[in-house]
Amino acid sequence: MATGMGVRVSSVWAASANPRTRSGSAQFVPLDWYPVSEDNLGDDDGSDGGASASGSRSPYRGPAFAVLRAVVVLVVAAVGYQAVVPSTHVVRSRLARLVVTRPTVKAFDVKPSSESAQQAAQSGVTALTTAAKRSPNQTGIYAVEWLPSPSQGAVIFAFLLPSDAQATTALAQLRGDEMGPQSYANDSLALRSTFTVAGVPGSSGSVYTPTSKTATPSWLSVAGVRDGRVVALAEVVEATPSQADSIKMASTEYAHLRGVEPGFSLDVVTRSLPMTIVWVVGAVLVAALAALGPVGWRRRAERRAREREEERARVAAAPAHHIVKRRRS
Repeated sequence: MATGMGVRVSSVWAASANPRTRSGSAQFVPLDWYPVSEDNLGDDDGSDGGASASGSRSPYRGPAFAVLRAVVVLVVAAVGYQAVVPSTHVVRSRLARLVVTRPTVKAFDVKPSSESAQQAAQSGVTALTTAAKRSPNQTGIYAVEWLPSPSQGAVIFAFLLPSDAQATTALAQLRGDEMGPQSYANDSLALRSTFTVAGVPGSSGSVYTPTSKTATPSWLSVAGVRDGRVVALAEVVEATPSQADSIKMASTEYAHLRGVEPGFSLDVVTRSLPMTIVWVVGAVLVAALAALGPVGWRRRAERRAREREEERARVAAAPAHHIVKRRRS
């Protein structure tokens, strides 16, 4: 029988149990309506209907939905955090990571005399100039120089370009500009021989000899290598004709680039600590509210429903209580 319906308790002769009242002096005492629900009637087999209905519901359903709501809130908060809080800016000093500081050549195993980032737009290399105009935040030059003595010197240049194809073009242009037959004619140096760096694909190098007699003749060797988006150029000036030092420097730089170039970027992402703390605390509070709020609201509603049922039961039981007193009297 549905909850909220009532069963009219049959009218009872107040003195039906007393034969003396059957003469017509008996009084008819109607009893009031008594509310009946499935909880107090039970099923046909006498069991409690409410318990049977609630027993079919899984005890893990509520906690599972609470966890799911919290997870959804945290995922949305994480996506929003990545879209709002981090800020990206270019740090050109990161170019220093592209060049080794110890070239592993004994004569130049000293502290660098100078190192700095240079303007790619003023390099004179067409590929670099074009890339610097179109993608300035992905293009750059960094140079490290060693001067252990007046007659010895070495420098390694690292050229960063936006793509591998542009780096390949830049290396080809550097071969013509820095390793060609007339590259150092104005410095009284003539091309003597060319070479490649063993184990480095696409590498090339040149050795230049002095064309004028001086007290301290200087020989120049230049080697160029490429790894990904970075081209490296090693130049060594010595008092003896040798290409071994420039080859070793270029080989060391190439090994260094193999570990540094993949994923290299001038972009630096920063996250404000106060904003991060506020975001995390807010996300946790909202997740907790989403997980536990519906549970509290449901329990509050159930408690109010029980209070209303108890109040109705008290009101319904009051007339029956008075009738019992009259019958006993």
